Amino acid sequence: MIISLVVTGSVKLAAAIGATEVVTKSLLYYLHERAWLKIPYGRKTAFLAPSAADRPD
Repeated sequence: MIISLVVTGSVKLAAAIGATEVVTKSLLYYLHERAWLKIPYGRKTAFLAPSAADRPD
């Protein structure tokens, strides 16, 4: 926001740019993390022990 203020010279415009930046960066971060969770690269599958219901008698 400070850089926007220096470049534009307008407090109102700098505040609008700062608010827009916060919203867009938060949204992009959320979408990035959701997309990254769909990529299994480097993830190890957990070994799950069979439960009592799955064991033969």
